[in-house]
Amino acid sequence: MTILNYNLLNETFNILLQSGDLISATSLYVDSGSGFATTKQYEYFQVCSKSGVFEQCQYVKILYNNSNPNLYKRVVQFFN
Repeated sequence: MTILNYNLLNETFNILLQSGDLISATSLYVDSGSGFATTKQYEYFQVCSKSGVFEQCQYVKILYNNSNPNLYKRVVQFFN
């Protein structure tokens, strides 16, 4: 039997607006990197909890730009 060694990441994010609207989503995924930031270009997150303006949202796509270690960028896209 061969045992494979993968970096399995479990990420959750929460957004709470001043209006009280909120969204929480999670993703479990494999990443080939060994550092602080992911090496993936994007990841899909399953919505766990939502209210207000996020009520129709079913999943979220986060696009990662880690090309500058002093300025990590994230673009968040919401989908229904």
